[in-house]
Amino acid sequence: MAKILAKNLFNKRVMLTDGSELGHAADVVMDMQGGALIYLVVKPTNNVDISKYKKQNNYVLIPFEGSKSRQGLCHS
Repeated sequence: MAKILAKNLFNKRVMLTDGSELGHAADVVMDMQGGALIYLVVKPTNNVDISKYKKQNNYVLIPFEGSKSRQGLCHS
């Protein structure tokens, strides 16, 4: 897996596989013992249905393993 600095993820657009925008990357959740990234924290756009996602406050938590990078980030 390619190395990506966490600071390079912030404010990247997060897209769904259908091409619609989920939101923008705001933060990451990391396992402090192993150092693995667990979640990508996304600030959702106003017009997207977030009911099927895990939420924390006004953010959506996307499992990092389910994300892949293109020009922005893509979640299936």
